[in-house]
Amino acid sequence: MKIKVIKPGLQDSIQDTGRVGYQIYGISTSGAMDGYAAQIANLLVGNDRHEAVIEICRVGPSLYFDSDCYIAVTGARFDLAIDGIAAEQDRLIYLKAGSCLAFNQASIGIYAYLAIRGKFRLPSVFGSKSTDIVAGFGGFKGRALRVDDEISVTVASNLPDFKALSNRVITTSTFFVRTCPLSNSPDRATIRVIKGKQFDQFTDDSVSLFLNTDFCVSSFCNRMGYRLNNKAAIKKKEVNSEMDSEAVTKGAIQIANDGQAIVLLSDRQTCGGYPKIANIISVDIKKMVNLASGTQLSFKLVSLAEAQALFIDEIKKIHGIAIEMQTFLSKAGP
Repeated sequence: MKIKVIKPGLQDSIQDTGRVGYQIYGISTSGAMDGYAAQIANLLVGNDRHEAVIEICRVGPSLYFDSDCYIAVTGARFDLAIDGIAAEQDRLIYLKAGSCLAFNQASIGIYAYLAIRGKFRLPSVFGSKSTDIVAGFGGFKGRALRVDDEISVTVASNLPDFKALSNRVITTSTFFVRTCPLSNSPDRATIRVIKGKQFDQFTDDSVSLFLNTDFCVSSFCNRMGYRLNNKAAIKKKEVNSEMDSEAVTKGAIQIANDGQAIVLLSDRQTCGGYPKIANIISVDIKKMVNLASGTQLSFKLVSLAEAQALFIDEIKKIHGIAIEMQTFLSKAGP
């Protein structure tokens, strides 16, 4: 089957869980900004959780499907419509051949994910189908989707036949998972962090500033990183000291020479020479990437052990959802 782009969104791209193991060669991981929502979208349609999805940013596309298929949309809250009829997120949806799925502007959050039961017929580059928009490779022609693009999909066989249980134009499953990390469009948020490698190189006043004052998400935000505006510059103890460039991770918070904070994200550079005061814990990255420009946020320091425990709990939750969804699909029957 093929999916045709009738109208592109702000920045729609093919992403999966990332290009792991190649930073040593200067190749970014890329991958979904909200990896949790992307994985759940795949599980809802019965795919492997690492399969590629379409990432949708803030303003969504209109897409035409030329064959029957099953889809799921997760993450940021959008007004969805299938042939003009409102549709729900966070659950399995049956689409008839000739259907048009339209997204409006996100009402809560930034990033949403569209999964199709099956596989995108796209080459795997360095072990991933993710689009590296900065470098221009992977995904669909190494770029965001444009009008009239056609993406081929190998549709999975043995589709569940729950569509036969309803005469509605849009048929959805009863099984759903809430995936938007925000309950509303917050004016303020708290993001948990662990100490960065250079945490102790900052002055006591700067550490206090970092942990006890609000930052603001600036308008300079993209898949590489989010710049934050802080009320005062964050300073190192040795002002004129330089550090060698070293590997950076998703969620690392670098302090630039002007004392302002930068959160590194999916399309970040592979190494950097700015000191890292902290790193956002894995389970809070989905919250961070969905904060709109102008949102106030504060950082809460937690221990590495607490961050690891929260991560393990999230992995257990993902595996639990996978089991529940497979049970639902088996009961629905082929």
